[in-house]
This record gives sequence, C-alpha cells and structure tokens, in this order.
Amino acid sequence: MKLDIEKILKNDAKLIQYPGIKLIIDAILVEEPNLLYFLSPYVRLKSKIIRSVTQDIKHVFSKQVLFKLKLFSLNFSEEEIDLNNLYMIDEQALLNIFAHYAKFKKIPNKVLTLLQSEIDNKQEDSKTIFYINLFLAKYFYDGKSSNPPEKHLKYCIEFISNNDVSNYDKMITLVICADYSSENHSVFVNDASTYYKSAEKLAKKLNDEMTLAYIYNGACLYHLFYRNSKNKVIALKYGLKALEIEEGLNQNTILFQTYKNLGANYLDLGEYNKASHYLEKAAKISLNTEEFSPLETAKLQNSLGYLLYVYGSFGESLKFHLYALRELAKVDNVSDLLDESIKTFANLSMLYRSLGNMNESIYLAETASTIINNVTLKKSTSHIYNLYKQYTDMGILHGIYLDNFHKAKELYERSKEHITMDEDYIRRGSLKILEAYINFKNGKIDISKNCFDEAHNIFLEQNYNDTYVQTLLIPFNVYFSLAYEDISLLNKAEKIAEKYSMMEHFYVAKRYFIDKKPFEVVNFKKEDYPINLIILLSKERKYSLLEGKKSNDYELIQQFSNKINTVPTEIDLYKTTLEIFNKYFLAKGFAAVRYNFNDGFSTIVTNTNDYEDFTESAKNEIENLIEKNNLFFNHRYKDYDIYSDKKYQFTFTKSMILFYIYDEITGNNYYYAFYNDNKCDWCFSKEDAQTGLILIKSLYLKLKNIQYTESIKNRTLTDPLTGLFNSKYLWQKLDDYIEQYTNTRTVFSMAVIDINNFKGINDNFGHTAGDEAIKVFAQILKMALVPYNEIIRYGGDEFLIIFPSLNRNEAESYIYKIKDVCSSHIINFNKHKFSLNFSYGLDEIKDDYANSKFFFEQVDKLMYKDKELSKRFSKISANQSS
Repeated sequence: MKLDIEKILKNDAKLIQYPGIKLIIDAILVEEPNLLYFLSPYVRLKSKIIRSVTQDIKHVFSKQVLFKLKLFSLNFSEEEIDLNNLYMIDEQALLNIFAHYAKFKKIPNKVLTLLQSEIDNKQEDSKTIFYINLFLAKYFYDGKSSNPPEKHLKYCIEFISNNDVSNYDKMITLVICADYSSENHSVFVNDASTYYKSAEKLAKKLNDEMTLAYIYNGACLYHLFYRNSKNKVIALKYGLKALEIEEGLNQNTILFQTYKNLGANYLDLGEYNKASHYLEKAAKISLNTEEFSPLETAKLQNSLGYLLYVYGSFGESLKFHLYALRELAKVDNVSDLLDESIKTFANLSMLYRSLGNMNESIYLAETASTIINNVTLKKSTSHIYNLYKQYTDMGILHGIYLDNFHKAKELYERSKEHITMDEDYIRRGSLKILEAYINFKNGKIDISKNCFDEAHNIFLEQNYNDTYVQTLLIPFNVYFSLAYEDISLLNKAEKIAEKYSMMEHFYVAKRYFIDKKPFEVVNFKKEDYPINLIILLSKERKYSLLEGKKSNDYELIQQFSNKINTVPTEIDLYKTTLEIFNKYFLAKGFAAVRYNFNDGFSTIVTNTNDYEDFTESAKNEIENLIEKNNLFFNHRYKDYDIYSDKKYQFTFTKSMILFYIYDEITGNNYYYAFYNDNKCDWCFSKEDAQTGLILIKSLYLKLKNIQYTESIKNRTLTDPLTGLFNSKYLWQKLDDYIEQYTNTRTVFSMAVIDINNFKGINDNFGHTAGDEAIKVFAQILKMALVPYNEIIRYGGDEFLIIFPSLNRNEAESYIYKIKDVCSSHIINFNKHKFSLNFSYGLDEIKDDYANSKFFFEQVDKLMYKDKELSKRFSKISANQSS
C-alpha cells in the first residue's frame, strides 16, 4: 500500500510543481513530520496545497497518517484539538499546539504557561526544549505578548550550532532569526543578510522553492531598507531571483509581494517604466482579494497606496489606504490589526498633508501616536513607525505647514525624548528640519540655515536617489526658499521633481507655500471607518500588556528572591545570580567588582565554564573598561551601560551589560556585569538590561544583608587583637571537617602551636610587648599560609591551624615555612629586639579520633611533648655554652 501511495504522490501534477511540499508529505509518511512546518512561511498556502493533493486518495492512508495529514493541511475545527485538557508536553502535544496556532493564531494561556514551565524546569537541552523555544520566539515576535522573543531565539541559534538537528529545522530557525534581526539590528552579531544566506543554502539543498522565494523576498526588503545604491542593487538581485521561482509556482499570494518589492526597488533606482509595470501587476492581484485574508488585503492595499503616493498619484493612493482601513475591521487578531492600523493612519496622515487637508492630517497622525503609546511598552513598535517619527512628523505639520510655533516646539522636545542611538538618517534629518524651523522663528537665522544644511546632508548621506527622500526634500526646499528668501532653493526643489518625475509633489508644495492658493479639500468621514473601535482595542491591548509584564516581572523577581533568600555567602550569591542570568538571558558569566580609591579593585568572576584563562580575561577586561572610561565618576547618574565587542574590541566576550551602584555610606563603587563569550551570536538588549537591573538591585540588598550578618558573626567568632577566628569558631568548624571526613573520607590535618618563652617576653618587656608579639605572630601565620588554611587563636599564646585536604607530611612543610619566617624576622619594640620561636603538635584525621574534642586533645599533647623537648634542648645548650 505504501508503494502505491508513493507512486500516486510521485506522479501528482501539483507535487511535481511544489517539491518543498512533497518533502513535508514524505516526512509524514515515514512518521518523522517536520514540526517546524507550522512556523514556516506561507504555511496556509502550503496547507491548502496539501489538502488539495491528498483529498482524492485519503482512503489509502492509515488513521495515524490521516490524522497528521489533517493537521498539516489545517483541515480541522477548533473543537477537534482540545488544548484545555493538556497537562504534559510530548511530541503529539507539540504537534497539536503548533497546528492549532498555525490555523487560529492563538493558544490558551494555560498552554503558554505549560510551555514556559517546561523550559524553566528543564534538566538538560533536548529537541523538545528547542521546539518550545522557537515556538515561543515566533509567538512573541508575532506580537501575542509583551515578552521579548530574544532569549528564545538566542537559545535556538546556540542549539542548532551545537546539536544534530535536521536541515529543515535549521532552515526555519534561520528564517525566523533573519526576519527578527531585520527589524532589531542590535540584538544579534550577524545581520539579517547573513541568516538569509545560510537559510538560502539549506532551502536549495532541501529543494524547498516556496521557502526559498520567501527568503529572497525577505533579503530584498532588508536591503531595500538601507536605501543606498549598493544595497538597492543587491535588493533588486534578490527580488528578481524570487520572481523567477514564483512565476513557476503561479501563486498570487507570494507573487504580489515580489511585484510590490520590485516596483519599490525600481522606483528607488529611478527606472519608472519598470516600476510602473510591476506596480500594475501587484494592483491587478490586489483586486482579486478572495485569495487574501483581511489582514493580507489591508497590508497589500497599504503597500500599493504608499508606492502610489511616492509616485505622485495622490487620488489613487487615497483609495487604496481607505480600502485598507475598512478591511482592518475584519481582522480577527488584535495585535495584527493594531500594528497595521499604525501604518495605515501614518500613511493617511502623510497623504492628506499632500492633499492640503492639514486638520485631517494632524488628526490621523495623533491617532497613530495614541495607538503606538497603547500597544507597546517600549519606545517603538518597529524601525519605521515609532513615537520619534510620529512626534517629528506632527511637529513639522504644526510648524512648517500651520506655523504653530509653540506646538511645533513642544513636539520637538517630545520627539527628542524618544530618540535612540540607531535612528535612521531620514528620522534624524526630519528632526533637524524641525530644529531649523524653531531657530528661524526665534530669529536665529544663521543657526537655522546651518540646521537646514545639516538636515540636507543627513538626508543624502547614504544615497541621493532614494525616492522617499525626494518627497521630503521637495517641500522642505520650497518652504525654506520662502523663509530665507533664497530662490535657489525653489529651483533646487523643481530640479529634483523633474529628475525623479515627481512634479506633483513640487506643484503641491509650491501651491501651498508660495502661491497660498486653497486646495480642494478632500473630506475624511470618520464615521465611515472603524477608528473608535481600533482606539478602544488599543486601550484594551495596553491594559493586557501591562498586566502581562507585571506578571512576568513579578514571577522572575519572586523566583530570584526565593533563590537568594537563604544564600549564606557572597560567593554563593554570585553563583546563584549567574544561574538565573544564564537561564533568562543566556549569560555565560557574571562579575562583581568593588572599587574604592584606597584599596583599588576587588573582583569576583563566576562563569558557566571553569576555564581559568576565561575568568582572568573577564576580570582584566572589566577592570580595564571601568578604568579607561573613568566610570568611577561618570556612572553616578546612570544605572547601566551596554557594551559590545564591535566598539570596545573585547577579546573574550561579544557583549556585556555593566550595572552601577554607588554606596554613599562606605564610598564604594559597585559594578555588576553579565556577559556572553565570543562564540555567542547575539548582543544583549535594552530589555535585558531593564529586567536585569531589578534583579541587580535585589542582589545588592541581599549582599548588604550578608555583609551585616557577617559583621555581627565576626564580632562573636573573631579575636579582637589579631582578627583571627577564636575558639568558638574552632569547634563549629572542626565538627564540619570531621563530618566531611566520615561521609567522604576527605583527609585534613590540624596543628596546635604555642609560642616559646612568651611569659619571658611579658616579664622582661611588658604586656604591651606581649600583645605586639601576638599580633606579629598572627601576621606571620597569614603570610606563610595559603588563604584556605583556617587560622585560629585558641587563647593566650596558643594558636591552631586546620589544613583542609592535606595529610600530615604536606601540612608539616607549612610548619617549617612558618619557623623559617619567624627565625628571620626581628621584632623591634621600645628599643628591645627579639625574635619568636614556637612548639607545635601536628596530626592528620584518623578513624581513632572519634570527635573534635578528642582530636584536639591528642594534637595538644603532641604540642606539649614538643615543648618539653624544646626546654630540654635549651637547658643542654645553656650548659654547653657555660
């Protein structure tokens, strides 16, 4: 029967056309289905084809295979997969969850919690944990939660690098990473193009042409974003590659994207005939909207509307954008609806400005800003539509177009609050234009002209041929030609318009700014569109995101607090912190640095590996970073900084977050860092830093608690004269060592030491000299012994040393070292000079020494025997010399 199935499928006309889908069906037949198919591009289209191919021959499949084919064709109802009664995660459970999400774009919160707990409780890395991480990354990336997908993607990149996974799994992981990094440039070390190239090789190897077309389209869009001549050529190359594949596949869903991309590309390159050709093809597909979901329809209408706006067809552009706005009311997923709404309102605002209706333009821009504020807990939703852009655009509207100086200045200040380091040149240039306007209205003409020139240079810093840049330069040159009374700027605007076939943009700007002629107002009937519904949904989204973030933060803080609550020492505190940071941020190491001007650096480093050179490198580079950048003073008003090897040329790490805490009482500077090694493929994000800061503050409070507890403890367990431990500490510690010996047979030795002729020092030189002798002897013991040896002042002139893990002979070598130091060290006290000598008893632990008291008594007896021998030797020496 299996051979018959293979024969039928092998000769199927559709499968011959789609070898990538045949790959999926073959995997199902051998019961090794590619689970990540459900996260793959065009999954609905692929499912439709699978359903069509297997419909007529479903009677030949076994029940088990038939069920899987049903899942992979997304041919099931919501009731057929009951996720609410899911209590454990296995392969079948993941199959059901992935399929359910691919079809309905949602999963119950209970299932999400179950998946998260599976990761949290993992004992070791596994395929299941990898699949869950990639699913959560896709889920969060799709905007279903306020959680960032980064840590899950980082885990997956590391997993496919270090483990044996299928090429299909690798390909889908790389595609998801590429898509995410194309919008979040600072997260991964490699840029999106690197991931697209790696995914391209795998797609070719798998003969998965549909995914390959998607990869080419993604790479095309990524390079289009940079808007310079080199990247435009690369973008065009990828677009044409995608088209070559897709024309053979004959699927309008994916052809539309490529036609649109090529149209945009040729527009940017100034080849308007070719641009028009591909845009018309995209427009024809868009008219046949039955093939597209409401969301897909809204997206393609917005895309075409935007391109027609750039092309100068304002009336046609408006039709497409308004059509998109109506379609949004039909979108089921709220996150998708709101994300596309922001783009729609922003595009409409830009369009109404060109149509001369400034009131509607401002209303639509403010609506976009309201939604952005509601739908995100970060400063921006994407690299295109963020608050910085919205406030700048509204500032230009109020200032340059409506001459409302006070409103323009207010929006200028608000825009500066939301600027980030990686803003693109268009947004930076727009802000400079707003600054030029403000200075001009303040009478600072020279400064205004400098700002205008700087904006012009910023706009053109990547490539002059960017068509969107020209849509900005034309009205700005027209406005400032009037403001500066400089006819050359008006001529420049006209030349730009002629060169790029954008005369409509020039006529609009000249009519508005120079001729002062009224426009034929194109009214916008708000009641005909679902605007109130969209704003209401954005408010609800804000509340759910806030609650979700509070819940996630609370859970992480609670877990961290519980873990560090019972930690007894500073070292254990840092090890526990690294465990949490490794789990949540995939940090490879953690460092705690204390600095004050008297003692310098005190640094403790813990790593997920035990390489000493890595630990030493981390220590040196963190201290150098602090010292070279003078962070002793510069950090006082900051909580953290994010560093990467791109800028600071680290040798051991890819990126690091350095947190700052200044203790005003002690004057100590505390620096806490977590970092990854140079094998990792990502950089830490601002989101990581903000969450980590909460935990670092908890760590610092716990550290102060440990230090206070230690200070109280030290007062009762230390000798005030020498700073050594006292007899109370001895009995606690000795019991611990004996118990360890009983359980693990770990040997240790103990020595009892008594200073010879100590009474003579007191009698001849005074008790103050005796105290000085005790302090000097304690210092000699510290110098001669390694730090892990326990030194105790038992009482008077008697000391005790515990040598962990050393037998009697090994410990005795240290005793000889102490004797050598004593004999060569002369104590000067009130013109008196004397040196110290001592007697000792030494033995290693044995089964005969049943308890600590007995062990001490036996070693103490050995010390007295040695003291008697010393006295006899002294008498013999004295008699011989007399």
